Amino acid sequence: MLILGCDVGSETHYLRAIDTRGRELSKFAFPFSNDSERFQSAKEWAVKIAAEHDKKQIVLGLEPTGHYWFCLATWVISNGISVVQVNPYAVKQTKEVEDNSQLKDDIKDPKLIASQPTVSRFFKFI
Repeated sequence: MLILGCDVGSETHYLRAIDTRGRELSKFAFPFSNDSERFQSAKEWAVKIAAEHDKKQIVLGLEPTGHYWFCLATWVISNGISVVQVNPYAVKQTKEVEDNSQLKDDIKDPKLIASQPTVSRFFKFI
């Protein structure tokens, strides 16, 4: 399974890809805007990574903060990708353990979101 962590922003979202063991499969955070054309480019990026690593399923984990995630989640679900909501408090706690910093970083946050137990255990329920 390919796990995508998404840091949702008001104008730009960032994706990172890991596997169920927590190994990062993307070399960089993939930035994309909040419209269907950019959602499609993010899906193509994820499908390419999934194919390169022989992953059959893609799951998107995101923090449901604000209202900016609604369009993304709706589009992703309608295009056959499962969505898991991650508790923002859990991400904050993981961030502090990871590098002893509470600072928000759009490049780091997607990996922390993807590595949350809620997302990585999702495959057991499918």
